[in-house]
Amino acid sequence: AWRGIYSHKNVLSQMTTLSSLVFLFLSMIIRRYRYVVWGGLFLSIVLLLLTTSKTALVVLITLVCLLQFYRALRWRNPKSVLILILITFIIASVVIVLIGNAELIVTSLGKDITLSGRTDLWHGVLDQIQKRPWLGYGRDGFWNIESNMHKIVGSYVAFNYEAPHSHNGFLDLTADLGIVGLTLFLLSFGFAFYKAFHQA
Repeated sequence: AWRGIYSHKNVLSQMTTLSSLVFLFLSMIIRRYRYVVWGGLFLSIVLLLLTTSKTALVVLITLVCLLQFYRALRWRNPKSVLILILITFIIASVVIVLIGNAELIVTSLGKDITLSGRTDLWHGVLDQIQKRPWLGYGRDGFWNIESNMHKIVGSYVAFNYEAPHSHNGFLDLTADLGIVGLTLFLLSFGFAFYKAFHQA
């Protein structure tokens, strides 16, 4: 698996997912030198595939589908209602299939039902959060080397993984800043989303 200049292939996959979206958006607004933009998009996707990160690939496909859904919301004709109903039906069907066949789908992607130990890791993080639920362990206090949490939480994973983080942004935020910090973040994110939606 390729990792490029980064310490881990997952970091490269995150960067290539972001760059793929940037080039995709640029292809919609730039008329001149479009071959450069499409070339950048192609290289980004190739690099993403070379990282062998299944999660990043699923995220990119999902975001592209959501982009099409958003564009359909902006249509101003009666057909858009039928298309939205069809898209909603398809999404609901896919979600039902994914939930009903979660283990089969996960194993077919080369993972196990614990998502390579992530769910066990989350359980360990939640146990530690319960000890300081409201204000957390402080900014960068939870995964700090001195806190020894990477070993304590890592012991929850079958292969005794010394985790650098929980692979879950919401859990990491709650561990650092507690329920108060998570609530403030969700409120600010919801407000920003509301403003962006009405200005789009």
